[in-house]
Amino acid sequence: CYSPLCTYLSRLALVSAWQQFRCLVGRPPSARRAGHLSVTGAEAERVEGYALAAASHLKGSDKVAIAVERTIPAHAGFGSGTQLALAVAAAVARLNGAAFSAQSFSTSLDRGNRSGVG
Repeated sequence: CYSPLCTYLSRLALVSAWQQFRCLVGRPPSARRAGHLSVTGAEAERVEGYALAAASHLKGSDKVAIAVERTIPAHAGFGSGTQLALAVAAAVARLNGAAFSAQSFSTSLDRGNRSGVG
């Protein structure tokens, strides 16, 4: 993808996942430790999948509660799935006391297969 938007999004990859998500959506998902995995709000099914994949990647706990207020439109060329996946993975990593790297999580989250931007 060579559009200005794709170029812009690829440059955002240099910024942490939380900052990327804030830039596109305005507010990252909130996350906290919990007794079991709980997801509420927009895209709950996708978010749950991303949380389970991130916990599996870390070999850590998936006992988190995640609330998503809003997301950007899916399949509109904004990288919404990648931004959501990275934000959730960053939250799960932080709650597990682990380091987060978008590059290290990309395969586990099934990101970067299409355009390579995400």
